[in-house]
Amino acid sequence: MPDQTTEQQGLQDQIAQQMKDFVAENPDIGEAMAVMNMTMPDYYLAMESIRGDRVISASVYVPVQIHKSS
Repeated sequence: MPDQTTEQQGLQDQIAQQMKDFVAENPDIGEAMAVMNMTMPDYYLAMESIRGDRVISASVYVPVQIHKSS
């Protein structure tokens, strides 16, 4: 039975390979990500923000007002 460290390394290797495959299949996106110094999680967050409903930004220094839409 493989130990946890080996399993984690295998998972990391698999994710790294999937990221390389994504960039190889989408060179324009890969180039844009490199220019903007984006990681895959950054890319997914940006895409979710575009596709998602509303994006709300907040600061710990400013009260946030939440309005319910009717």
